[in-house]
Amino acid sequence: MVTATPEGGFLMGNPKAEVKLVELGSMTCPHCAEFSELADKKLIGEYVKSGRVSFEFRNFVRDGLDMTASLIARCGGTERFFPLTHALFADQRNWGGHLQDVPPEQLQALQTVIGSIEKRLVVQHRANVASKRLDGMRLRRCVEELQG
Repeated sequence: MVTATPEGGFLMGNPKAEVKLVELGSMTCPHCAEFSELADKKLIGEYVKSGRVSFEFRNFVRDGLDMTASLIARCGGTERFFPLTHALFADQRNWGGHLQDVPPEQLQALQTVIGSIEKRLVVQHRANVASKRLDGMRLRRCVEELQG
């Protein structure tokens, strides 16, 4: 079972496990890809599935390319997040290598578009937080009126 966490990550396994492993991973980092390749199978198979360890992955976004890969991994929801993340890490040399061949002006245009998307996501997140605060204030007010 996979669940989204309040911190923005995805948690696999027993949320009440005694050992909680949190990885802050960048989708464009070769070391993160290597960790995924070498450790995921044993970590999940021997520890997470046993219920002794929970594993949470949080995206560490370094740039627009990380943002794009992170959004791709998230587009399938909680149950598809880990398979998509693993697939992106497994093929990172391929898609990352192709990005090296893109002319700088095209990469800059892509970064501009991604930056615009990032700004909209931040605004949307702030609006959601504000909405939740207002809902909480309304709820407290209703409770006060009922008790008062």
